[in-house]
Amino acid sequence: MNIFMFISIMTLVLLLVSFLLIFSKLYRKTATRLSLLILLFGAVSFPLFSVMYQVRTTDYLIDFATIGTVFLITWTVVVITLLGGIFFRFRVNISEESDIYRH
Repeated sequence: MNIFMFISIMTLVLLLVSFLLIFSKLYRKTATRLSLLILLFGAVSFPLFSVMYQVRTTDYLIDFATIGTVFLITWTVVVITLLGGIFFRFRVNISEESDIYRH
């Protein structure tokens, strides 16, 4: 199950990077927003952590449908947050863009 743990850890790292990308672009970085981000990361990554714990501690294999569902949910959230973070990071104000092209 080494490949399972590697994929799980890389998924969690990518999820953390996407959340940090969103946090880095926030206008005011307060402790409340950081704690909300940490709570959201914990809530999203909890199913993956619980499956990783079950695989690590039990002798029998858990159902592959459970693992697949957990990864599907986690990867969907990773894609949404990563696209949102990229959008917020490289966002251009439309009013600034229209001022550039005016003569």
